Amino acid sequence: MKKQSVREMFMTPKNIFIVYTIMVLALGILLLYASVQLRNTTVAVQKSMEEIEAMKVWWADNYAKVKQIYGSEAFRKQQTQQIDAMLSQIWAAVPADQNTNNAQQPAAASATLSSDQLSAVLKDVYVEGNESAPITLIEYSDFECPFCQRFHDAGTVDQILKSYGKDVNVVFKNFPLNSIHPLAQKAAEGALCVAKIKWADAYYSYVDKVFSSKDPSVAGITKVALELGISQSTLENCMSDEAIAQRVEKELTEWNTLFGVTGTPATVVLNTKTGKWKLISGALPFASFEAAIKELIK
Repeated sequence: MKKQSVREMFMTPKNIFIVYTIMVLALGILLLYASVQLRNTTVAVQKSMEEIEAMKVWWADNYAKVKQIYGSEAFRKQQTQQIDAMLSQIWAAVPADQNTNNAQQPAAASATLSSDQLSAVLKDVYVEGNESAPITLIEYSDFECPFCQRFHDAGTVDQILKSYGKDVNVVFKNFPLNSIHPLAQKAAEGALCVAKIKWADAYYSYVDKVFSSKDPSVAGITKVALELGISQSTLENCMSDEAIAQRVEKELTEWNTLFGVTGTPATVVLNTKTGKWKLISGALPFASFEAAIKELIK
């Protein structure tokens, strides 16, 4: 038998296939590594170029691009949602009985409305509770406001109505903070349309349902309207009426000029006989309202 050389021993078809496979795998790994490095380098270079371009805002074309991005409705909505989410997390971490809404310092405002002012404030309002009650709580609220959401979830208004029965009623008015809450305006208009079509009971059902759903979008309020027996076309026709938007604007003007409110939620505790009122700013607990009611009901 002929003695095989070392070379011949290893150059069998099986061994050649194994070596070839190892070489292919090694080459693949090398190419993958190079691809990753190239991609990372490309991303880094692109990011650096974008940063450089962003700094050159005095160039008209770059300034226009930056302005388009930061001025877009999508960007504003994203920032608003992030801020609201952050505030909601902070708010939720504070016990309800200790929370005085640090984002809006409680105001100690109080005064007396003239008879004309009193008539204007209570004109064409939708009342929950005893309409002839001596005390009215005028709640100014925003359907997209996280603090208003917290106030609603706490059930403070329901507790007041239950505790004071015939002596207190509630009037919910709209104050959409349009600069930071893009959905609030239409949600407010939807509330007024529901009231116009179905009157007070449906109005307060709408308020409860929109807050409970945590969805003040047009789709969300349309769903609520359907649950209340109002068709989408009927709601849309009503919301297209300029008078509805003007009613929201009137409520915005009212609370700022008469009561000096600067944020939501804010509640005016009003003696409808004397015109005396006291402002409670923030989602304060039942005890704060109780003290104001007892003071004004005398």
